[in-house]
Amino acid sequence: MAASLEIDLTCTLPWLGLLKCMNTLSRIGPGEVLVVLLEDQEAVDSLIKIIQRSTNQVLKSKREENCYRVCIRKGQL
Repeated sequence: MAASLEIDLTCTLPWLGLLKCMNTLSRIGPGEVLVVLLEDQEAVDSLIKIIQRSTNQVLKSKREENCYRVCIRKGQL
């Protein structure tokens, strides 16, 4: 799985990170993969809930040394 784009939101307020993530998702094409780096578990959980209610798909959510890595495939319009 090759990422089309990766955004680092680890030093961003959780609510602002969610907005930036959704904004970035709206700008990439269907089938492309966005990798989001977050440091807050609650933000990860919220992001996953939002994605599950959309046409997008969470491919993987993984805890790394200093952050969480969430891989999202943009759904079809």
